[in-house]
Amino acid sequence: MDIISLLEELEELMDDANSVPFSKKVSVNPEDVYGIISDMKEAIPQEIKDAQWVNSERERILAEANSQADAMKEKAKEDIKKGYDEANRKIKQLVSEHNITVEANTEAEKIVSEAKATAQQIATNSLAYVDQLLTKTSDDLKNTLKVIDENRSQLKY
Repeated sequence: MDIISLLEELEELMDDANSVPFSKKVSVNPEDVYGIISDMKEAIPQEIKDAQWVNSERERILAEANSQADAMKEKAKEDIKKGYDEANRKIKQLVSEHNITVEANTEAEKIVSEAKATAQQIATNSLAYVDQLLTKTSDDLKNTLKVIDENRSQLKY
């Protein structure tokens, strides 16, 4: 018998017991009560063993489930990373091969080439202008020196 049914039997025995007049006490056959208690003592160890087994099985199953869940999470993370890396690789490949990228690179090279040519032209024109200014200044200085020399020669007479 199991503990619950033995407790119910004890409860039934108490319900059926004769009450002592003018008190809450009841009269029961002690042999019946001791018999039920003895059966309960015998049933308890098996129920405790069963409960311990159920508890250990529950913990084993939970540990196994957690382990499987962790393994599945790790695999999912790896799969996501692989998928992400593959997608990035394909995107980079498509972008580099795409016509717009090729045209943009060609246009960029053309713009850089034109900018270099313009910069060279500006540098050449700047040097020519500076040379022009220096030549004019040199001519002006020569003329001024000529005037000074003429003035000095007039002072000598």
